[in-house]
Amino acid sequence: KAAELLNRIEYEIAQINLKVSTSSLPDGYLYTLSSCDDDEVSNGFHSFNLRQARIQLLDDLPDDQNFSITFYQTADDALNKTNIISDEENFINEVPYDQDVFVRIENDNTNACYSIGPYVQVVVKEIPEFNLNESGQVCSLQPYFELEILNAAGNYSYEWFDKTGNIISNQTSITIEEPGIYSVFAISDGGCISETK
Repeated sequence: KAAELLNRIEYEIAQINLKVSTSSLPDGYLYTLSSCDDDEVSNGFHSFNLRQARIQLLDDLPDDQNFSITFYQTADDALNKTNIISDEENFINEVPYDQDVFVRIENDNTNACYSIGPYVQVVVKEIPEFNLNESGQVCSLQPYFELEILNAAGNYSYEWFDKTGNIISNQTSITIEEPGIYSVFAISDGGCISETK
C-alpha cells in the first residue's frame, strides 16, 4: 500500500488574484508652488496653500485607491508622524526663498503601504529691484532728457508709461522731450513685478 500511495500524486489548481497597492510617486517627482515676494517685507518668506499640492499629488496617484496625504517640515517628522503642518492653507516657509516640504502618502486601502519624500517645493521669487535717475530738465538748450534704469539687480523687462498711462517703451531707457510725469516698472523672468517708480 505504501508503494501505491507514492505513485499517486494529487494536486489542485487554484487561481490567486493579487492586487498591487502603491503609495509612491515616480523617482524624482517634484511639485513646485511658487510665489513672488510681494508681501509687506521682501525677505524670502511667503504664505503658501499646500492644498494645491495635495490636489496635484492625488491626481498623480492611482485612481482606484484611497490615499491620505500629510505635510511635514522634515523627513524625520514625516517618518514619525510628528509636527504635522496643520495650517495647510497658510503655510509660511521657514527657509528663505526655497524649501522642500516632506509628504507622507498613506494608502488607506491597506493601512500598511506608505511613502515619504520631499515631493513638494515652495519657492519665493524676488521682486525686481532697480534705481532710476528720477528727475531732469527739458529746455531749449537741451530739448530732451534721458530717463534710464540704474543698478538693476537682475535681467528684467520694463514697461514705461506716460502721464496718461500709455505704454511708451519697453527698453532700459527712454528719451523725454516733453515735461510730465513718467513711470516704469520691471518684470522678472519669473513674472514678478516691481513697484512702479
